[in-house]
Amino acid sequence: VRPSPSRPSVHLHPVRPSISIPSIRPSIRLSVRPSVRPPNPNASLSLRADLTHTSGYESPIREIGAGCFGHSRMLPPPPPATLKLPELPNSAAQRQQPRKGVKKPSEDIRKGGQGESKTSKRKGKQISSSLVDRIKALAWRGRYTLAERYPVTVGKKMFHLQQTVCGERKGLGTGSTVWDGGQILSKFIEFKYDQDEKFFNGKTVIELGSGTGIVGLVAGILGAKSVTLTDQKQILHLTKTNIEQCAREGNDDSILDRVSCAEYNWGDNATGMGAPFDLVLVADCIVPKLYPMEPLVDALLKVSGINTTILICYDHRINSEVDPRLKFRSLCEDAGFVFKIIPRREWHPDFRLDDCYIWELKIRMNDKDEI
Repeated sequence: VRPSPSRPSVHLHPVRPSISIPSIRPSIRLSVRPSVRPPNPNASLSLRADLTHTSGYESPIREIGAGCFGHSRMLPPPPPATLKLPELPNSAAQRQQPRKGVKKPSEDIRKGGQGESKTSKRKGKQISSSLVDRIKALAWRGRYTLAERYPVTVGKKMFHLQQTVCGERKGLGTGSTVWDGGQILSKFIEFKYDQDEKFFNGKTVIELGSGTGIVGLVAGILGAKSVTLTDQKQILHLTKTNIEQCAREGNDDSILDRVSCAEYNWGDNATGMGAPFDLVLVADCIVPKLYPMEPLVDALLKVSGINTTILICYDHRINSEVDPRLKFRSLCEDAGFVFKIIPRREWHPDFRLDDCYIWELKIRMNDKDEI
């Protein structure tokens, strides 16, 4: 600061005070122990927090409730003395007696005869068929979904289907892998063949949305006169590859003559492919969030005749906007089909799922046909 006549000079010196603060590194010990106060009905778990400094000084802070630090809420009081607790069974005979108020599984839990109860012969207990079906499904459901080759067994024959995992990301759509509905429907028609070996004799078959072609190929192995696997153009190379693998691994060259693949967009004229067909197979094609249902119903009309039987396997998926089961049935009935639910007791015993359905459709001949 320069001196001036009216202002005295002031000299400022920098001051750097040094403060020494001892470093204290406290360690916290938490110990949980029950409070020993039997007469108090609100006795709860107490928590003691002790703070120990590095100097060795130890000081108890306080005792708090069992909730959290700073919260002194106690546990609820014990039940009144008048409350009677249930007595535990003392003998094995008492433990085997059914409890009062517990209902046994009914004979028909769900619509369409699904969920019948079964009896275990070894223990004599009632168990639901739904639980039995879930246990059996562990052997096959989702087991080969991510595999490049999907094994298929039909009687004594076995072949593999080529798959493309996550085909929807590669522009192939959702048909590049085998889904649960395709496996269930293929085993259903095999089960029908086991009951009647003439089921496929002389029949012409078409599969809509075949993808890998599992259902149609099984129909071809079981003796169908001709099988046409249809899908969109971008996935037919996979379908053709599986036809060749089925013929080669199954040692059946007639598959190449009786099974073919063709491009077909739902709703187009199908007379050029040989419509009407005797049997129409559809599996895992009802996905309202991806594909509208109206073109599929229109396609069913184009490939069907008065003697055509349509078998559809639907894997139910939750849809917040519409129930696909009710919507599809309504569309089919409005189009002139007789809609029938095939009960699960008629399915293959090892391939049943609660969230899958098999429907049979036929063209209504007159108003007296059951809807």
